Amino acid sequence: MQAGGRLRPTRYAHFEGHTDVCYSSDGRYIITCGTDGEVRVFEGLDDDDCKTHVVADCASAIAYRDGSFLVGNDSNLVQAFTLEDGSPCGIITRFSAPSTHIVVSADGKTVACAGSDMTIRVHDTVAGKDRELTGHKAPVMSVALDPKGIFLASSSCDGSVRDVGRVIRCR
Repeated sequence: MQAGGRLRPTRYAHFEGHTDVCYSSDGRYIITCGTDGEVRVFEGLDDDDCKTHVVADCASAIAYRDGSFLVGNDSNLVQAFTLEDGSPCGIITRFSAPSTHIVVSADGKTVACAGSDMTIRVHDTVAGKDRELTGHKAPVMSVALDPKGIFLASSSCDGSVRDVGRVIRCR
């Protein structure tokens, strides 16, 4: 937003449908994904020549971590790709239904993902292990880590919000 509460001009990134967006940790890049299965990397909103990477038939969630972007896709994976050329560089976790949201701790050691299958997956990037959290009665739409990466909260499409509590490393 500009001063006075006015919105800046709009940038169209994807076809009509769900689109997700995040910034790189240094704020240099705006990264988007959409139901068209593409990821776009913009150097600011004025970038008319963004990088485009086809990552799936449909992409549902995106986050940035250490020079890569993490994408939830229609194969029910959360997969990592290099920011520079969009090449695959690993699978973070798997769900039994599409993922809906991805968040990364400030230190990059924890990746929390929400799923349409009513689960949350917390991935420990150091140990390379997952922990599954259950308890929601409807698809989990969002997860949030506190600024220190210690506590996790989640929300579901049934309107509930849960304090999942302390994030325990999977080591």
